[in-house]
Amino acid sequence: MEIKLLRRQSGQNINLNIMGQTIPENEFRLGLTMAGAISAGCYTGGVMDYLLEMLDLWEKAKNGQLPEFEAHKHKIPKHKVIIDAMGGASAGAMTTTMAAIYALNGNINPVTNPDKCKELTGNLLYDSWVFMDDKDPKDNRSTFEKVWDKSDLEKGLLHSILNSSFVDRIADSAFNYNGNIKDKADALPSYIS
Repeated sequence: MEIKLLRRQSGQNINLNIMGQTIPENEFRLGLTMAGAISAGCYTGGVMDYLLEMLDLWEKAKNGQLPEFEAHKHKIPKHKVIIDAMGGASAGAMTTTMAAIYALNGNINPVTNPDKCKELTGNLLYDSWVFMDDKDPKDNRSTFEKVWDKSDLEKGLLHSILNSSFVDRIADSAFNYNGNIKDKADALPSYIS
């Protein structure tokens, strides 16, 4: 994942104009690019999960929603960080989409002790990249076993050396959420534009 920051020098009073939009001095806008990385996408997913978790905690601390930080409230930076754009290829595109859905769902659910996670956690990024298709209630085979399944050849077409149907099932699972997407978009956290 590549993170590029446009930084102002301390004390400068500069209003940036990007695509016709003036960016206030106390605001940082991010665009994230995620590489296609095959199974290393799980690391990108972990970084995105952690970034969203930290931004969520930071926003709560700034707004006084975390009593344990009340004594240190004066030390909490007040500027804004906003993720304006995310993009990626292959595994990076999967992670980008999952991160967007994760943010839309509005429930940042960090996995803090992965050694104890034997079942789905409700964390879309973690569940999709760690369990992959292992927890499908209709098929108790491991993802590794499923890639050798020949059912994808029944139509007489060869799309891949391995059966990649599990990727479709992960995507279907990721897009399985309740509610109106517009309502969810209107309720996005302040760090997502």
